[in-house]
Amino acid sequence: MKIFILLPVFIFFIGELHGQELRVFYDDEELHVNRMNDKRWEIIIGEDTLLVLEKSDFSGLIEQYRLLEVEIELRDSIIASHERRLEAFEQYQEHADEHINVQREIVAAADSLFHGYRSLYNDLKQLVAAPRLGLTGGVGLVNLEKDIWRPVGMLGIQYQRWNIQYQVGRRYHGMLLGFQLPVLF
Repeated sequence: MKIFILLPVFIFFIGELHGQELRVFYDDEELHVNRMNDKRWEIIIGEDTLLVLEKSDFSGLIEQYRLLEVEIELRDSIIASHERRLEAFEQYQEHADEHINVQREIVAAADSLFHGYRSLYNDLKQLVAAPRLGLTGGVGLVNLEKDIWRPVGMLGIQYQRWNIQYQVGRRYHGMLLGFQLPVLF
């Protein structure tokens, strides 16, 4: 069943019809009119239904309709704004996920470098680190006369990288002060 709002044709007559019975004719045929209340009537034409209202009620309904249209437009703009915000958040999330993956790769590379440098540091530390105090000794040859080499013994003390050695041999003795420099290959 369709419902129509009948325009000013019937509205003019309604102002005069308070308390009276409304009779409507269409193509010389009287239409069935139902009174809904003092200000509204229902007219049935075949399968269609027409509503007859007073002008003030009709104007009020039109104003309400316009207000509802404005509210619908406002809500549509709010929905569009939320959709744009959701799209921006989705793009932000995609960029954040990419950034997190890059950061994980960087952390993995930094971790690998850290362990490599720590291992290198430990290796160098073992090479460079010497005991604080130690005894040194050894044997060697000394050329005292023309092409005559004599055996020499050596005894010394080492403190960190400094060493003092006393050399003893037949008709030879000497003192040496030395410093140790590590050579890395």
